[in-house]
Amino acid sequence: MKKLILLITPENKEINKFRKKQVNNFIQITMPYLAGFIDESKYSIVLIDEYNQKIPFEDDFDLIAITVNTSNASHCYRIADKFRNKGCNVVFGGPHATLMTEEAKNYCDHIIIGEAEDTWPKFLEDFYMDRAEEQYKTQCIPSLRGIPVPRRDLVKGRYFTKGAVFATRGCPYHCSYCNLKQIYADSFRTRPIEEVIAEIKTMDSKYFVFWDDNFFGDIEYAKKLMKELSKLNKRWAAQVTLE
Repeated sequence: MKKLILLITPENKEINKFRKKQVNNFIQITMPYLAGFIDESKYSIVLIDEYNQKIPFEDDFDLIAITVNTSNASHCYRIADKFRNKGCNVVFGGPHATLMTEEAKNYCDHIIIGEAEDTWPKFLEDFYMDRAEEQYKTQCIPSLRGIPVPRRDLVKGRYFTKGAVFATRGCPYHCSYCNLKQIYADSFRTRPIEEVIAEIKTMDSKYFVFWDDNFFGDIEYAKKLMKELSKLNKRWAAQVTLE
C-alpha cells in the first residue's frame, strides 16, 4: 500500500512579500530533486511551494518533509507543529537542520543531517517499512554522479521559473564569514557535464539559473561546461567568485 508524502518548500510571509517584487524568482530546487529519488510504487507525492501555493493543513499525509533554512526556521516549526498535532510524521532536512540539529530535533520526528543523496533514500525505505530512525547523518561525501532528474512536473504555476539546476556543490575557498564548509563536506565537487547538459535539455524554458555556490570554483570545468551550453540556445545566470 502506498504512503502519501508531502514535500514542502517553505516561505514565510516576510520573505514571500519581498520575493514577489522580484522578477527572477526561480524555484528552489531541493524538493524537486529529492522527489526524483522517491519510489512511486511505494509513495504518492504532493509537492507544495509556498511561493505561490498554500499548505493543505486540512489533508492527511503519512509523511511531511520540510527543508529548513535559518530565515524560515520558526515558520517551519509552526508548520511541523500543526501536522504533528494531527498525528502526521515530520522529517526535517536542510541547512538549519544540519547546523542547529539539537534545536530542530525538538520540532520533528525525524531529521536528516548534511547532504542527503545517500541518507534520503535510506530514510524513505525505512519509513515505508515502519522502522525509521530519529536521525540520519551522512557518513561520507556523496557522489554527484547519477543524480535523478528533478521532478519539475510536480511544480505548479511556475512555468517561466522552473529552470533551475546545479552543476557543482560547495566552494574551494575558506572565507571566514561563510558557513558552507559546515553545511557541506569540505570538498568542492562537480557533476558530469553530460548529465548536467542532459538535464538542462529536459527544461522547456529558454531561461534558467545555476544554483551553484560558486560556478567558477573549478574554472577549467566551467569552461568545458560553458562550451556545451553554447550549443543549447538558452540564456542562463550563475553565482561566481571573480579573482
